[in-house]
Amino acid sequence: MAYQPVKRLSALIAKPPFHPTEEQATIIDAATAGWDLVVQAYAGSGKTATAAEIANVLKKRGYFVVFSRAARRDAQHRMPASVQAITSHALAHDFVIKTSDGYARKLANLKNARQGIPPALIVTHLGLKDQPELGASARQQAMAILTTIKAFESSALRYLEPELVPDAAVPMSIRLNGDRSMKDGFIHHILTQSEVIWEAMANERNHFPITHDTYLKLFHLRDPYIPADLWLLDEFQDTTPVFDAIIANQSGQKIYIGDPYQQIFAWRGAINALQGPVDNGVSKYHLTQSWRFNHQVAGAANILLRSLGETVPLKGQNFNMPQMDQHKHHTVLVRNNIRMLSVIGDYLDRRQSVYIPNGLSAETVTKAQSAWALFDNKPDDIKVSAMREIGSWRQFEDVAREMGDQYPEYRDLVSLIRRHGSKLPNILAHAERGWQEIKNDPGRVTLSTTHAAKGKEYGYVALSDDLALPASLVTKLQDGAELTINEREQVHLLYVGITRVKKSLSLAPAIKQNLYDLSMARADDSIAAIGENKRPLSPEEIENRTAAFIAKYRKETTDSASE
Repeated sequence: MAYQPVKRLSALIAKPPFHPTEEQATIIDAATAGWDLVVQAYAGSGKTATAAEIANVLKKRGYFVVFSRAARRDAQHRMPASVQAITSHALAHDFVIKTSDGYARKLANLKNARQGIPPALIVTHLGLKDQPELGASARQQAMAILTTIKAFESSALRYLEPELVPDAAVPMSIRLNGDRSMKDGFIHHILTQSEVIWEAMANERNHFPITHDTYLKLFHLRDPYIPADLWLLDEFQDTTPVFDAIIANQSGQKIYIGDPYQQIFAWRGAINALQGPVDNGVSKYHLTQSWRFNHQVAGAANILLRSLGETVPLKGQNFNMPQMDQHKHHTVLVRNNIRMLSVIGDYLDRRQSVYIPNGLSAETVTKAQSAWALFDNKPDDIKVSAMREIGSWRQFEDVAREMGDQYPEYRDLVSLIRRHGSKLPNILAHAERGWQEIKNDPGRVTLSTTHAAKGKEYGYVALSDDLALPASLVTKLQDGAELTINEREQVHLLYVGITRVKKSLSLAPAIKQNLYDLSMARADDSIAAIGENKRPLSPEEIENRTAAFIAKYRKETTDSASE
């Protein structure tokens, strides 16, 4: 019998009845048959509602594993009592930390487990000294050890391996001179010291602290079996190999949910774990109807999806966006934290308040201040070792130009200092204004990285030009050339930014040009005319009209138009 929505009096009182789309009903039917499923759910397409209805229909005991604590809070009230909404770390916490006073103390020993183990503690514990022959200070070695251990904790490996020492952890002097023997020597040294630290972290009786990622790795190394009949696995396009390995060892029905085009955390070890089940023959279903945004936004997103080879289009709602007033409250999304400072400088000039939900990180402030000190030729004020190694502002500009694709923050630091360097103290003060001081400002701007905005939605969104794709990447997309992981994530990040919007979207001119260059528009009509259509729009019409609109406005020099 085909799926019918569950109708319970308590459910009708607590929340509106669930009226599934044809796609949702098909997915729930397949789940009811007991199959493992992969659900490719585009942005805003009701994946949590679908997962909740699967849980309500199946009545199985299990878990809904979500990406963050905020998602966990949102999801738990939708789930039946038999299904617990939980993060991967919370699951591991229940089995490792709650069952061990020793590990609980080790976690409590860290003053801020979210910021991680301080490098100074590594230096002290190992007695590290500066190693001129390796071109590495004691602090640089400590940072390399920490990043290596972090890579191990997120991996599915059972032992520390040389591949875990990331290139970014190698001192800049070694990277620039290309000496392979020096690089190998540095990697061997870091790996050896990392093994000492990991042994101390894994030892329940050793007082050396652990982080949240540590106990997730310890959980993996135990080869755990978790009693459950149902696993609903959200955001599985951006899960870590360590958690993917944990889930692979579990029994029970598994529903893998995610959007492969929202994979944006490979840089910190995440993988698209949706692909493995598909490769192993698990059936894939789609949720394509977004309830968040309109057809114009969906059309812009489809241009990116099509450029990546996707043949199943995203569908938006049939309404038109209002004009966006950037002098009123809106959200600005950027690629990285350094670009935030330039954006703050721009809005400071406009006398508009800026709110950063989690504030500027200490690392961001240090990098900006060090870049200004390098520019101002004050070496004693440079706190970033890589900048001290480079030695001069002119050389730093050269490195940013040559390695900007690999290290975009270098490029953004150069741009920041050129545009706003002398105003940096004012920019930092503007960013630190409290919420109570600015909450009623009608021109208040919320500023966030696109990574931090993942899973969220905003009424009015403006995308910074640092989210635009470089011309070389656009050419590769046009030619259907194979992309690197970093290049693919750049496209994904733009897609994520575009699809955060609910009401109106403003794109930087460079992004408009990206979309125009990637489109194959044939229609002459403007997107503005879509409001006259009462019939549903085909995917081709959506793409053509969006592309025509972008083409019409692609030479604008401001962001005043709503795309």
